[in-house]
Parts: sequence; C-alpha cells; structure tokens
Amino acid sequence: MPDRTATSSSDVRFRTGMTRWLRWPLVVVMLALAVLSGVAPGDDASTSERTVGPLVLVLVAVVLASMGVTVRAGRERLLLAFTPFYRRSVARQEIVSVTAETWSPISFGGWGVKGWARSSKGLLLNASLGRRGDQGLRVVTADGRTYNVEVPDPVGAAVRVRELLDVPEASAATR
Repeated sequence: MPDRTATSSSDVRFRTGMTRWLRWPLVVVMLALAVLSGVAPGDDASTSERTVGPLVLVLVAVVLASMGVTVRAGRERLLLAFTPFYRRSVARQEIVSVTAETWSPISFGGWGVKGWARSSKGLLLNASLGRRGDQGLRVVTADGRTYNVEVPDPVGAAVRVRELLDVPEASAATR
C-alpha cells in the first residue's frame, strides 16, 4: 500500500505495509474466528470465557489492519514509525546521512521491528509481508544509530528527505 502524500508544502510522507491481498483476508479470518469463538463455548462457559477470546481476536485483527511503516520528513524532524509498535523522531541536527539501500530482511531475523539501532546492522522497520520488502532508507545519526526503514521508492525518498532536512548526500566512504 504505497502512499506518498505531502501533508504540507514542507512535509513528505511515505507509507508501506502488508499487501491488501494478504491484509484483509487475515483480518476477515480473525473477525470470523472471534464471532465463532463467542458462539462455540458450551452452556457452562462463563461470561469471561465467552468474551475474552473474541476480544483478543478482534484486537489482533485491528493490529493487523493498522500495521505498517511510515516515514514522515519535515524541515526540522524525521519521524520513523512501525505502527502500532514503534515510533522514533530524529531531529535534523542529529542526522548524518540518508541513503537508499537494499538489504535482506532475513539477515535481521525477519520482518517487523528487528535489531537494535546501535548495532552494526542497525534497526529494521519492515512491514512488507507479501512484498519484496528489501529496499528502503538507511538513516545514520551522529551518535552512531542506524535505522533501516522500508519505503516504496527508496531512491526518490532519499532525495526528497535529504532535500527537506538539508542533509548532504553521503559519500561512498560514509555508507
């Protein structure tokens, strides 16, 4: 679900997530299971047994429907988010480089929020189940943190984010 919409003349937003053909069937299955699990318990089931299971399944369906990666750049800050689990705002002064990169999600341990920003590979924010999910922005900060964030058009996104934040293009030695 690539979405590149400017929220104002000085903001840009990139969003990606699970493909629709995978997201909505999963949500429908979870909601159907919630309905069936509320009906299935026997007559001796308590009220909590009838409600907790379906509520958990509805919660899982809502999380699946909202899950995605968002990058929002303005003149002063860069927001990196994996909805609904992770959100980090980085000030323009902290950013050393923003580059388009290709990686293997498996080398981070899979999709989702993986790794640690201060590790050699950095943190991965990737929600592309059902897509390639191996391209995005690599954001490096002055204190050595690295964020690998999936976006639909990494080259275009890197150029636009560098423009907005006034970050110079990284040399090959910096990457």
